Amino acid sequence: MAIRDFGLGPGDLVTVPSASIADLAAVVEAAAGFEQGRIPRVQMRFLDPFLDEPKEILRDARVMGLLKNLPPCTELACETEELARWFSDRFEYSFKGGVYLPCTIDPRSDGVTSPQQRGGFFRVGVFGAPKRRKGSARITPIVAALSKRDVDVEILVQGEAHDFEPGGFFSAVAQFANKRVRIVPMLGEIAPEAFREALLSVDAVLLPYDTSVYGLQGSGLVQDAVAALRPVVHSRGFSMHYLLQHGNAIDAVTDEDFADAIVSLTQCTNALSEGCKKAREAFRLRLDQPVLFGR
Repeated sequence: MAIRDFGLGPGDLVTVPSASIADLAAVVEAAAGFEQGRIPRVQMRFLDPFLDEPKEILRDARVMGLLKNLPPCTELACETEELARWFSDRFEYSFKGGVYLPCTIDPRSDGVTSPQQRGGFFRVGVFGAPKRRKGSARITPIVAALSKRDVDVEILVQGEAHDFEPGGFFSAVAQFANKRVRIVPMLGEIAPEAFREALLSVDAVLLPYDTSVYGLQGSGLVQDAVAALRPVVHSRGFSMHYLLQHGNAIDAVTDEDFADAIVSLTQCTNALSEGCKKAREAFRLRLDQPVLFGR
């Protein structure tokens, strides 16, 4: 194991930013081979409630057993506060929450620009690989609702070519496009710099995610949107409340709600600008204040 191979000891720190049950088991196993007090400190961050084990009963039993043997120099944390509370209640063990790491855009850096004008069209970004849990199937009905509104909107949609073909997530979206609602496909894998450019080109980010999943785990798109000073329109019950509570976001339930939220942003494009600044500052402060090991 790396802890032994590198000769690490109590003065060292091992961080596992995306931990699973296997990582938890490895720490317990490593501790068994060390003298008392000789194992290094370990910080583990969990990103979702599944921990790479799909079977809930097996997952819970394994975690409970491992936690009983976890060395005291180990600290457990989660990306979101919601997931930390869920784990703490479920396993009766302390998990810290709100342990964020910057993604494509760092809120501590400068260089965030305002979107360019596009003939009066308000641009909304739908980013990431299309997946059902990310609400990709809801994009078409949301666009359909927008097409009935008196508004000029451009929807930037990321996906592969097959996602826009028959049977794909966005196969029907084009039929609701008109002179006032435009669809701009963004095809293929996007390099970090190209993603940054695309994100900075939009006026708002749309996240109609399934909260049965994202009510606990977080999304890097929220972090990037906050760092980029972009408003977020998201499903009600979304996690990461810490980043979405500053007047920088609008929550929605139905497809009509999502359309109404977008329309409200088009009517006053600067309505959430102060909230976006507050959210970015809160994100920056969280990154500047380590929360592990009580520091």
